Amino acid sequence: MSYTQVAITKLSKSDFDNLNLNGPGSSGNETAKFGFATRAAVKQLQTNKSISPTGYFGPLTRAAVNVLIGF
Repeated sequence: MSYTQVAITKLSKSDFDNLNLNGPGSSGNETAKFGFATRAAVKQLQTNKSISPTGYFGPLTRAAVNVLIGF
Protein backbone atom coordinates (compact mmCIF):
# COMPACT_ATOMS: atom_id res chain seq x y z
CA MET A 1 0.00 0.00 0.00
CA SER A 2 1.41 3.36 -1.00
CA TYR A 3 1.66 6.13 1.61
CA THR A 4 0.98 8.57 -1.22
CA GLN A 5 -2.29 6.92 -2.22
CA VAL A 6 -3.44 6.46 1.38
CA ALA A 7 -2.75 10.13 2.09
CA ILE A 8 -4.52 11.27 -1.07
CA THR A 9 -7.62 9.21 -0.32
CA LYS A 10 -7.79 10.72 3.18
CA LEU A 11 -7.83 14.25 1.85
CA SER A 12 -11.04 16.05 1.05
CA LYS A 13 -12.57 15.33 -2.35
CA SER A 14 -12.63 19.10 -2.86
CA ASP A 15 -8.82 18.95 -3.12
CA PHE A 16 -9.11 16.93 -6.34
CA ASP A 17 -11.18 17.08 -9.53
CA ASN A 18 -10.91 13.40 -10.42
CA LEU A 19 -10.37 11.50 -7.19
CA ASN A 20 -11.02 7.82 -7.86
CA LEU A 21 -13.87 6.85 -5.51
CA ASN A 22 -14.14 3.21 -6.63
CA GLY A 23 -11.74 0.54 -7.85
CA PRO A 24 -7.94 0.54 -7.75
CA GLY A 25 -6.51 3.53 -5.92
CA SER A 26 -9.72 4.32 -4.05
CA SER A 27 -9.97 4.23 -0.27
CA GLY A 28 -9.42 0.66 0.88
CA ASN A 29 -8.15 -0.34 -2.59
CA GLU A 30 -4.79 1.43 -2.59
CA THR A 31 -2.03 -0.12 -4.65
CA ALA A 32 1.74 0.27 -4.76
CA LYS A 33 1.51 1.65 -8.31
CA PHE A 34 2.44 5.31 -8.75
CA GLY A 35 0.69 5.67 -12.06
CA PHE A 36 -0.83 8.45 -14.15
CA ALA A 37 -3.82 9.03 -11.83
CA THR A 38 -1.64 9.24 -8.73
CA ARG A 39 0.81 11.61 -10.42
CA ALA A 40 -2.10 13.80 -11.62
CA ALA A 41 -3.55 13.90 -8.10
CA VAL A 42 -0.16 14.83 -6.63
CA LYS A 43 0.24 17.62 -9.22
CA GLN A 44 -3.21 18.97 -8.42
CA LEU A 45 -2.49 18.90 -4.68
CA GLN A 46 0.83 20.67 -5.26
CA THR A 47 -0.88 23.37 -7.31
CA ASN A 48 -3.57 23.82 -4.65
CA LYS A 49 -0.88 24.19 -1.96
CA SER A 50 1.37 26.55 -3.99
CA ILE A 51 4.06 23.91 -4.45
CA SER A 52 5.73 23.58 -7.85
CA PRO A 53 3.60 20.89 -9.59
CA THR A 54 6.25 18.32 -10.44
CA GLY A 55 4.09 15.28 -9.70
CA TYR A 56 6.81 13.88 -7.43
CA PHE A 57 5.99 13.25 -3.77
CA GLY A 58 9.00 15.02 -2.30
CA PRO A 59 9.61 16.60 1.11
CA LEU A 60 7.49 19.74 0.53
CA THR A 61 4.53 17.70 -0.67
CA ARG A 62 4.91 15.17 2.15
CA ALA A 63 4.98 17.98 4.72
CA ALA A 64 1.84 19.57 3.23
CA VAL A 65 0.01 16.24 3.21
CA ASN A 66 1.09 15.43 6.77
CA VAL A 67 -0.45 18.73 7.93
CA LEU A 68 -3.65 18.08 5.98
CA ILE A 69 -4.18 14.60 7.40
CA GLY A 70 -3.07 15.57 10.90
CA PHE A 71 0.03 13.42 10.95
